[in-house]
Amino acid sequence: MVASESAIDLGAIAGLPIVLHAERLTIGFGDGIVTDPPSQRRVEDIRAMLFEPDSTGPDPLYTIYMNVRPPALAQSLREHGLGFGVVVDAGGQIGREHVRSQGHTHSTPPGSDLAYSEVYEIWSGQGTVFLQDRADGAVNEVVLIDVEPGNKVIIPPGWVHVMINRGSAPLVFGAIYALDAELIYGPLRELGGTAWYVLADGSLAPNPRYTAPPAPRRMNAREYPAFGATKSRPMLDLVADQPGIYDYVARPQQAPHVWDVILGDLR
Repeated sequence: MVASESAIDLGAIAGLPIVLHAERLTIGFGDGIVTDPPSQRRVEDIRAMLFEPDSTGPDPLYTIYMNVRPPALAQSLREHGLGFGVVVDAGGQIGREHVRSQGHTHSTPPGSDLAYSEVYEIWSGQGTVFLQDRADGAVNEVVLIDVEPGNKVIIPPGWVHVMINRGSAPLVFGAIYALDAELIYGPLRELGGTAWYVLADGSLAPNPRYTAPPAPRRMNAREYPAFGATKSRPMLDLVADQPGIYDYVARPQQAPHVWDVILGDLR
């Protein structure tokens, strides 16, 4: 694939042939790659979760491609219960906040005490992954993980996660997720968003619907080579070489050692 003047080639960092069309907030995929129809989110879709619900911002806010299927990896991903997605976040602000996703948690597999996980991989832009340990008003842990291209973030089971674009240019990232996972938005909508709002001036505003939310801890993304979270190689390259490396995403109950490490570092 040859990138045109208005496109940004992300193939090397993504591990698949793609280009970013920044002005349109869209992705161009290489030959043979198929996806579900893309969807877009606008301010109206996340208004209930904003610091200032009457705010305006870029339109659209972000574009989502689910079930991206590179020909050589589609069968392997499916056999391991995994999907691959791509998200393009606009740069800029929604009122006094950075552009961000609405945030969600994941459903829980039958017979498990642990919810499905997810792994983010940053391809372009500067962002922050907002994590809190539960989707109700009695949050115990809040962590902000600053990310840059190449970083990966493993989402712990049951934790709320939100992607924040801290820059003026689009933020692009890939995600490995469980095909059977349901994305749960309702509790956060009822709470008006996360426990803290991350404002574009660098400050944080508490959400009054939460009971004494703890002060967020800020950290940089960490590497976990044994869990497929290393800056040196794209996730899809690792899937090609080690098809079961992300099994913990779709089978969280079978990987207590992963969560011992990840939660130990977050806390």
